[in-house]
Amino acid sequence: MPCFTLPAHTLLCVWEHVCRENLAPPSKGGGGEPDGELAKLIEAKFGSFDKMKTSLSASAVGVQGSGWGWLGYDKATDSVAIATCANQVRDEKCDL
Repeated sequence: MPCFTLPAHTLLCVWEHVCRENLAPPSKGGGGEPDGELAKLIEAKFGSFDKMKTSLSASAVGVQGSGWGWLGYDKATDSVAIATCANQVRDEKCDL
């Protein structure tokens, strides 16, 4: 019996939507730099979109095993932050 939960299913549905909308090639309406509030938050935190990508890539590469690295919004600080989780362990706390 697979140990797949509703929250995991929801996360995968969101991830699929994000991939289709944001990671698609430019010819399919994806790619490029963000604009609006997200662009402002990235600029404030990292200085530029390219610096954020470099930092996110370095964090994700540093994850051991089959983990994740992502950019998220931190309500407590009203800013974006990079988070990582190792080994796809759903009970493991991420560093954000």
